[in-house]
Amino acid sequence: MPQEIKKSYNPFKMLGSWAGFALGIVSFPAWESSKIFLLNPISWVIPFVGDFFSYGLLFYVIALFTLPVVFFVYGWIIHAVLRKIGRENPGVIIILVSMLVILPTVYGLIKDQQTFQAALKSADSDIHAAKALPEGTQRTGEDFRRESVAMNAIMVMAKAETDVASFMDKMMSIARNESIAIDVRLTALDSLSSKVSAMSSDQKKNLSDQLVSFDTSYLSGADKERMVGRITNLQKLLAQ
Repeated sequence: MPQEIKKSYNPFKMLGSWAGFALGIVSFPAWESSKIFLLNPISWVIPFVGDFFSYGLLFYVIALFTLPVVFFVYGWIIHAVLRKIGRENPGVIIILVSMLVILPTVYGLIKDQQTFQAALKSADSDIHAAKALPEGTQRTGEDFRRESVAMNAIMVMAKAETDVASFMDKMMSIARNESIAIDVRLTALDSLSSKVSAMSSDQKKNLSDQLVSFDTSYLSGADKERMVGRITNLQKLLAQ
C-alpha cells in the first residue's frame, strides 16, 4: 500500500485560516450593526476596563482592528477539526467560516429591531418623563438621562412614523408643551425638518401657520433665542 501523505496543520497553509482572515477584513462595514467584534476575546475585557480607559475605547478599537487575526485563528481551528474528523471539503470550510460573520450579523439585526420596537413602544411616556425644571434649578444626572432618552425617543418616532400629518401634530404638541424640558421640545422641532420634503403643499402651509402663531413669550434668555432660531430655520426650509 502506498504510504499515506501526512497533511500539515500549518495555519499558513490551510484554506480555513485565510478564509477567516478575508472575512475578518470584509466584515468591517458590518461591525456596528452585527457586533461581530464581540467574537474577539479582547472585547470581553471592555466592561472591566471601561472606567480606566475612556469607557473601554482603547480595547474597543483593538478588538475591532485585530478581528482579521482572530478570524484567521478561528478559520484554522474549523479547518483543522474538519480535517481531523475526515470531513475536509473546501465548500464546507468556507460555509462554516462564513457563519462566523453571518450569525452575529443576523443576531445584531434582530437585537437592534427589538431595541427599536421597545423604544417606540415607550416613546410617549419617555418624552413626557423629561420634565421642565423651575428656572434656576440645577439639573441632575438623572435629569440629563431622562432628556437624552426623550430625545432619542423623538428620533425613533421620526424614523418609524410614515404619516407626515400625524407626526407633525405630535411634534408640534411636544414643542408647545411647557411641562417638557426645553431641549426635548427643540428636538421635536428639529425632527420636523426631515419630513419637510415629504409634506404636501397643504401640510407645509399648515405647519407654517402653526409656527407663525407659536408662542415664545413665556421663554427668556438663551431658551427663547434657541426656540426662535429653530422656528426661523424651519420656516426658511418650508419657504424653499
